[in-house]
Order: sequence, then structure tokens, then C-alpha cells
Amino acid sequence: MDNEGKARELIDKYLRVKCTEEEKLLVERFYFDQFRQSNLPGKLPVKGLKASIWKHVSKASRPAKRKSVLLYWSRVAAVVAFFLLAGGSLFFFVRNQTFQPTTETTYKNDIPPGGNRASLVLTDGRKIDLSSQKEGISFQAGKFTYMDGVGLEMKLTEYATLTTPRGGEYQVALPDGSRVWLNAASSLTYPTSFNGHKERRVELTGEAYFEIAKDADHPFIVESARQSVRVLGTHFNITAYPNESSVQTTLAEGSITVTRKGSGDEQILRPGEQAVAGYHDLLVRQVDPCDVLAWKNGQFQFNEEPLENIMRKVARWYDVDVIFEDEAIKQYAFVGVIDRFSNVSEVLNMLQLTGKVQFRIENRKIVVTEK
Repeated sequence: MDNEGKARELIDKYLRVKCTEEEKLLVERFYFDQFRQSNLPGKLPVKGLKASIWKHVSKASRPAKRKSVLLYWSRVAAVVAFFLLAGGSLFFFVRNQTFQPTTETTYKNDIPPGGNRASLVLTDGRKIDLSSQKEGISFQAGKFTYMDGVGLEMKLTEYATLTTPRGGEYQVALPDGSRVWLNAASSLTYPTSFNGHKERRVELTGEAYFEIAKDADHPFIVESARQSVRVLGTHFNITAYPNESSVQTTLAEGSITVTRKGSGDEQILRPGEQAVAGYHDLLVRQVDPCDVLAWKNGQFQFNEEPLENIMRKVARWYDVDVIFEDEAIKQYAFVGVIDRFSNVSEVLNMLQLTGKVQFRIENRKIVVTEK
């Protein structure tokens, strides 16, 4: 079935009240977006859908509880069928704003997104620039290969460090079968063999998503700034960038133990929980793992996130510097989802839908100003 057929099937499920809550929100989001663009089909499926759209409009028009620029969207906007109907774009909706079609800014010096870029550094100092045409590397049966089996000719050393630059991401399959996805500006140091080790210990700087192979006799330990994470076999994400105020560990499934270095404070996480290791404490809070793992799935996803944080992510992925001409706008909070593999202009145009901020690109610098 093609995308259009899938979309029609989804609308039919909506009319028969057979949709999941996520599918229901997606249908309503699509029609709401068409309304915003003054492009609504003349015939809506049902009166109930009309009512729901206007409910969204009413909700989006309420004043924010705090100083923020809040964009309204459905988290399930990535459903493939509706990319076709929505013209392949994702949209933001602005609270306390008039819904009018917005003219996009055209940037003469647009910047493409990041991609598969990384290097491998061995203990003896050798550095291998890895292919941007490959997604990752593996170490199995005593040799390095790309994920597709193509070999890397090199002498082995005891440890290896996989490093991604700004604008890069890469995967690695570890000797025990565990898999790690590295985000931009990150590095992972690991042994080329776990044989003879009581623990499977690695070191992380930056951000990575881990899928750890189960081995009850050999705990897997991730060392990063301010904390140590101990697991037997599970899926989790760690954000440990040097320029962030805290280290965040988010559990997707299973359980893990997070210990803050220096204090010995310890927390056991369950799925949907995030440990936040600050300079002086270790806290646990409930989060939506989908927000945290969006980067791995090719998206930026923000849930009332300050613009300052958003632009740090933009800077790392597009390899740009960001300059704020007004300190106050750093704290404007946004909610939204954006394709991570769009040019930076698309990201900036979506943020500009608020009517509160605007951007200009100067070489590889993005200047942010209040509109």
C-alpha cells in the first residue's frame, strides 16, 4: 500500500473511532495545520473533527503560564503516511499568536546537516578517518570492520577511541555485541577485547545511546563526567557534554545504577526515569524517553526547552557558532519536532514561526535576535 493509501486508511479508522490516541492526534494535527495555512479542504470528514480542531485553536491561544514561546504540535508527527499529506514538512503552532501563513526567510549561505563522520584513534596514536559512506564500525573476531563487513586494515592496540566531530554521528558494535550510537562532538574509549576483564568498562564524553548485551557475570560500566553508570544489559542514553550544566542519564528499558562521583550518591533508574548529576547532587525525574532519543531517530524534539539549549544542539549538529544579541531570549521555551537532516534554514524558519525571534547566518555563525 502506498503512502496515500495508508493516509486514507488512517482517516477511515478515525471516522470509525478505531484510532489509537496517537493516530487520533495525528489526524487532528494535519487538519489543524491546513487551517493555519488557510488551505483547509472544503469538506472535513466529521463535525467532531471540526470541534477538535477548534479545541486545539482555543488551547493554543491561552496565555502561557510562564515567559515562554510555546509551539503546539503532536509528538507523533513522524508517521510516514502524513508526511505525504503535509507536504513532507513538520509544523509548529504558536500559543497566544494569530494563525497566519508565514513567509519563510531565504538564507543565501544555508548550511547542510551533519552526517556519518568519525575517526578512530588507537593507543599508539594512530588515527583513522572513517568513511562517511558507512554508518558505523564493529570489532569482532579480532578485527575492525565497517557494519557492512568491509574490513579496516590496522594493527590492534589494547584500547580504541571513536570520536565524532561537530556535525558528525557514528555507531560502534563493541567486542561483546553491545551497540553504541555516538551523537555529534562525542567520544567513546573502549577495550578492543573484554577477555580477561571482570567488568566491561568504557569512557564517554558527549552523548551516546547504548544497547548493552546481557552478561550477568561481567557488568557494563560507563564512566563520564561526574558519574558512573552500571548495567548488566539494557538500553539507555547519556548526555555528558562539557558545556552542559549537568549529566543526564535516561533509561529506555531494564534498570541501571547511577553513582555520582565524589559523593557516592546512588540511584537505581526504571524505564522513563532520568538521573541528573549536577555539581552537588544527583536527582531523578520522570521524562519521556522519546524526547531524549529523538536525535538517534533523526529528529530534534523539544519539550518546553529553552532556546539556549536548543541552539547548543543546533551548533553541534550543523558545526556552527551561535551568538545571542539579547541575553533574555535565551530563556524562551519551545515545544516542537524538526527533521534533523534538514538544512539549518528549515530549523530556523520553524523557530521563527513564533514571531518572537529571528536569525541571520554569517558564514558559519548564527546570530539570534528578538523580532
